Amino acid sequence: MKSTIKNELNLGGQRFNLGDGDMDLSNSQLNRLPDGLTVGGNLNLHNTPLSELPENLTVNGNLNLSGTKVIKIPKSLIVKGNLDLHDTSITFLPDGFSVGGDLSLSDTDIASLPEGMVIGGGLNLSRTKITKLPNTLTVGRDINLSGTQVNELPDGLVVTGYLDMSGTNITELPTGLIVEGNLDLTGTSIGQIPCGLPIGGQVYLG
Repeated sequence: MKSTIKNELNLGGQRFNLGDGDMDLSNSQLNRLPDGLTVGGNLNLHNTPLSELPENLTVNGNLNLSGTKVIKIPKSLIVKGNLDLHDTSITFLPDGFSVGGDLSLSDTDIASLPEGMVIGGGLNLSRTKITKLPNTLTVGRDINLSGTQVNELPDGLVVTGYLDMSGTNITELPTGLIVEGNLDLTGTSIGQIPCGLPIGGQVYLG
């Protein structure tokens, strides 16, 4: 049976009051959540000792897991807003994983992304161990790859926001690349943009 949060939640003898369906458990000693939990607004678990998420967790707003010890995400997780995994122990995302808003994986040890991943907003992979993007990746806005070891991009990649490749190992841009916002290639070996490459914003080189 699902536990739908409306006004308060009692976990481990601690009672947490909620406002407008939001749940702020940041900096608490929470180390587990019940299966089948539904949060009507945002769920903030920043800097808790949580190491795993329950099955069938649904967050109708944003989910903040930054600073936790979470190492993987269950396939049943639903996040309709942003998902912040910055500075976590995450190393794995399930195939077909999706997030309604932005996904931040910056400063994590994740080294690869699953096939069929769909991100409704922007994707932040800065300072991760990622070396390439899957061909089936869909991102709704910006892609930040700064400070990664990425050395190639998928053919036909379309970025509807900005693309930040600063400080990466990229040596050439793929056929069919479209960037509707700014393109940042500072700190790379690319010194010029191929003729005819569609860039909607500014290009930064050097």
